[in-house]
Amino acid sequence: MNILLVCPSYSPQRNASFFPLGLATISSTLRRHGHQVSCLNFNNYDSEERHSRLETLLTEGRIDV
Repeated sequence: MNILLVCPSYSPQRNASFFPLGLATISSTLRRHGHQVSCLNFNNYDSEERHSRLETLLTEGRIDV
């Protein structure tokens, strides 16, 4: 199964350069159980870029969940 994990951002501009530990743990567990995992950290994108990046992943990434 192809799974997309999304980390929300509460700021309109880029505000972090790290990947959240909780999502990293979930991603690792899912991968160990045979799933394909993509992660999108909205903190790495300006507010104008977020929607288009999510749309691209959903349309081209063959995401199931």
